[in-house]
Amino acid sequence: MTAPAPWWRTMNDTWRTAAHENHEIAEMLAAGAVELLSDQVISLLDEVEAVFVDIGADTPGWEDPHREPDGTLREVLVEEYSRCLDPEKHLILWSRAEAWTRVLTARGWAGETIHEDPAEVRWLPAPSATLCRTTGLHPARIGAHVLVLARTAPDDAASRAERPGAEALLPGLVIGLGDPAMPVETLPQCGCDACDSGSADLLETLDVEILSIVDGSSEIAHTPAGYSKRSSFSAESGTGEGWPALTASVTAGAWAEGWKSRRLTPDTPL
Repeated sequence: MTAPAPWWRTMNDTWRTAAHENHEIAEMLAAGAVELLSDQVISLLDEVEAVFVDIGADTPGWEDPHREPDGTLREVLVEEYSRCLDPEKHLILWSRAEAWTRVLTARGWAGETIHEDPAEVRWLPAPSATLCRTTGLHPARIGAHVLVLARTAPDDAASRAERPGAEALLPGLVIGLGDPAMPVETLPQCGCDACDSGSADLLETLDVEILSIVDGSSEIAHTPAGYSKRSSFSAESGTGEGWPALTASVTAGAWAEGWKSRRLTPDTPL
């Protein structure tokens, strides 16, 4: 059975097919209103995938558990909302983050600092998740900002088993941008079985967030009124309810000389 194409190649193929079938989409591509992933982006993602295949053998992916053999989606069971039968499967996030780390450091784009004590890393605002081992990738290029990859569970399985509560047991990842780091994304967004749509969705979200930071097309801002976050892939915003009343923002810069950053999606109103 042939493995499915990675999301980045599927994305470009989908737009090209749509342009072939729809004149308006073809005009949008020609005018630059729709932006395909460039060859330099494809090359970077292919390199990450190759390293991930090598180091991720012990953290296999999984299909959407709600998809039936015929491709249809079944109804979510009520009990799935309050459980995660296999929290260890989320270790795949750590493997993917490690693949990104190896590629970015091997290219000479960043230096790596590992913090066994997560308190050594400053956050603004602090993530809601409990953080453990944290990696800081410090780009060499002036104008680029730090990428922070923070694990949300201990490294060893015995320590994870000893910690109470489903959240503490879940090997997740918090992605941050800047120094102090502003939280960009927490994965999984929800670890319950009901919200599980398979590992491919998780890895795509992780790739998009890290790529956007390295590409120089990631921006996050907080004000007392709320927050906004955008990249070349999407934009979102929310009210300040439940968030600290602060004013802070950070916009990523490209990590490589001569790199053409993707355009940010237009901002959404708070």
